[in-house]
Order: sequence, then C-alpha cells, then structure tokens
Amino acid sequence: AVSIRLVVADDHPIVRGGLRRMVELEPDLEIVGEADSADALFGVLAHATADVLLLDVGMPGPGVLEVLRRAHAEHPA
Repeated sequence: AVSIRLVVADDHPIVRGGLRRMVELEPDLEIVGEADSADALFGVLAHATADVLLLDVGMPGPGVLEVLRRAHAEHPA
C-alpha cells in the first residue's frame, strides 16, 4: 500500500495526539515526525522524509510564512 508520510507541527500535545490517533486509523497514512516548535520541526525534517507537513499557523516562534519558506528552501521535495 502507498503510504503518505506526514510531519505534524503543533505546540499543543493534545492536538498532536488527536491527529496521531486519527492518522493511525488510516492504512495509507503514517506520521513520520512530530514537532512542538519551529526549531524542533527543522530537526525532524533533517531526519524524516515527509510528503505532507501539517503546520499549526499559530505556533510560537517565527511566523508561519517564514517557517514555510525555510522548509521549502531546505526540503523542496
């Protein structure tokens, strides 16, 4: 089965946990990393191959557009 690999970045553990439980019910989805901050996200992206980034737009730290620009620049695939 083709698996879509996800990274979840949200500063709320309850949100990440809920998303994880929902994804676990889908056989073609897999969470390959989780992050609670922009810094943690870039650490995860350095080691995980992901197809989709689920990003909390209200996470503390750099703005969402800056995070997206950097993520795309460093990991264009």
